[in-house]
Amino acid sequence: MRGTYPLVNRAPVMSTEQNPESDTGNPTGKEIKDAHSRGNATRKGTSIMRLVKLTINKARSFLQGTVETASGRKYMLLVHGLIMGIAVMVVFIFRYDLIPGAYRNDFSIYYFSARLFVEGGYENIYTIGWLPGHCDCAHFRYFPTTTLFYLPLGILPSVEIAYLMYVGFAFVMVACTLYLIRQISKKLTGAQVPDSPIWQLFSFVYLISYSQYVAYNQGQPSHAIGLLLLIGMFFCVSGKQGTGLLFTGLAMALKPTSMFIILFLLVFSPSIRDFLKRGVLLLAPVSTSILFFLAYPGLLGDFLEMMGYNAFNYGVPLPSVSLTNLLVTLSGWQDSHFVFFLITATMFSGYILFGMRSKIKSLTTPQRDALAFFLGSACYFTCMFDVWPSQLPFFTPFIVIFFLSSPRVIKITRKELSNDKGDSDDESSSETRNHEPEGFLQQAAKVTRTYPFKVCLLLSVYSLITMFYDGSRALYAAFPGNTGLGIMFHGLQVTTCLSTTYLSLYMVRQFSLQEEWFGRMNTPAIVTTA
Repeated sequence: MRGTYPLVNRAPVMSTEQNPESDTGNPTGKEIKDAHSRGNATRKGTSIMRLVKLTINKARSFLQGTVETASGRKYMLLVHGLIMGIAVMVVFIFRYDLIPGAYRNDFSIYYFSARLFVEGGYENIYTIGWLPGHCDCAHFRYFPTTTLFYLPLGILPSVEIAYLMYVGFAFVMVACTLYLIRQISKKLTGAQVPDSPIWQLFSFVYLISYSQYVAYNQGQPSHAIGLLLLIGMFFCVSGKQGTGLLFTGLAMALKPTSMFIILFLLVFSPSIRDFLKRGVLLLAPVSTSILFFLAYPGLLGDFLEMMGYNAFNYGVPLPSVSLTNLLVTLSGWQDSHFVFFLITATMFSGYILFGMRSKIKSLTTPQRDALAFFLGSACYFTCMFDVWPSQLPFFTPFIVIFFLSSPRVIKITRKELSNDKGDSDDESSSETRNHEPEGFLQQAAKVTRTYPFKVCLLLSVYSLITMFYDGSRALYAAFPGNTGLGIMFHGLQVTTCLSTTYLSLYMVRQFSLQEEWFGRMNTPAIVTTA
């Protein structure tokens, strides 16, 4: 009606007797304003409650899915736990004060950065020589935001207790990663991922790889980075780009290993407006480092000086697995690592952005985002000069998801689903239903002759190569004058770096050759709006 106000939860209007300030029975301006305020507060409260309930339900569903997935992999997780236990035992024997003069592992760097932030002295975090001299650990070469992730562990009284807590968290993150691998594969293929020998094989490759041992042993945050990136990828392929980009930005704030993923997510933006929005969401978490530089005068100068400090790379060879590291080693130009990085990064990313431009343009936004995670991680491990085996646990999940969503694997997966459900109407299908189901060993024997098994075999061989490469590096560092060990180390270095490059280029080639990649992703359940 004209002259009325659309009030929400309007309080009873006072009569003239009840409201002496009003000469009529109509509500005053103050009453209308108060009613609007109460209505807005009610709506905001309801929205917040709905968001909280939705978040709780999502978290409960995620935890239930993680437990179910872990229960199906309990024996593999048991072996994985054994690998974790061996890594922890080696750390306490050789790293944490049980042997005089031993050097602490990488986890101590993150722990003491958080400890200094809590107790004071954080202004020295980037001073060259300060951490090695005072805390018996290597230099802190990360963004200040890395410290924030370790604050809950930094309040613990000792690095040993904090390390054990971190290892426990990392084991839980591995179980969560398994669940997300399966969920993202379902999103990309538009189909169920059955508990078949194919899924068992890929789970085995991820859980039992040598890189898992190194990640636990060194205390690198590879599991946390991988989990954050997978959560970001899950939301992106679900059409909720805003949330996905924010989680990807958090991974960047923890450690800048997702730089190429962020680059491709920005370049694959469908419009300038979306490009700007993505830039804000992706870079907002790491941009909080500015607050540290403002709070600690001189910290920015020390940070920039530390980023250019590379003397720690000399003397003892470091087991980087990238093509750039190989080129630096073969050339002998130790100060040219950044130049070779620019060359390899330009070539790799240039081919993706220009050589595959027409195929990328034909994809939807969620499909492009999925491709950004695949190719961005491959580009990082090929082009970055200081990529170690301990970082592979965040690369392996993307490799597994990539091949699980490949058309060749989807075809085998759908055939298994069809046989399990009895959807086929031909005579062979009816005969199959009349026979007893095949045992796991019989199914596994068939899988060994398939494309997924060849991929898993490739990943397993790569894991063994990195193990021998890392071991030869330790021996060569202990006996630097031994010619035989030097030849073995450099031979394995060439093999490992070329294997990493081959694996990355193999992923790019497989995508460029398959015309129907992501073909099952064009469904309303997958391509949704945020």
